[in-house]
Amino acid sequence: MGLIDDILKGLPANPVLREKITQLEAEKAATDQENAFIKDDNRALQKENTALKAENAKLKQKIEELTHPDDLNEIELKLLQCIAALEYDHNVLSIIHHQSCPELSAERVRYHLKRLEDLKLLHGGIADYMGTHYRLTQNGRKLLLDKDLL
Repeated sequence: MGLIDDILKGLPANPVLREKITQLEAEKAATDQENAFIKDDNRALQKENTALKAENAKLKQKIEELTHPDDLNEIELKLLQCIAALEYDHNVLSIIHHQSCPELSAERVRYHLKRLEDLKLLHGGIADYMGTHYRLTQNGRKLLLDKDLL
């Protein structure tokens, strides 16, 4: 600022202007320092975000592995086959419990039906006086086709 100082030396308001310039330089330095802190925080947050995204992907993969529909047991495959053979307006629980799997309790059948629903292989639709109506989803059909059960 040598040239500006030389020009301002002869002006009568020079001390006031110098004070304002000094004040503005101090404010700029404080703003620059705050900006540097914010940039550091931003970089740290970006690293943390990247790490969390990677962890999220690992957890999603783990969930997929734990809920893989190919791990269905024999009972659940039999239930899917039974539902595939029925019309949507049948009381699936009653038919399965009494005809297809009489050895299973109604609660156990409900458990397996709910698990199949959670795996998105089965859709439980309306519930009326006959009970909940179930139908296979496209994923359920594909699974049975892949296993040559449909």
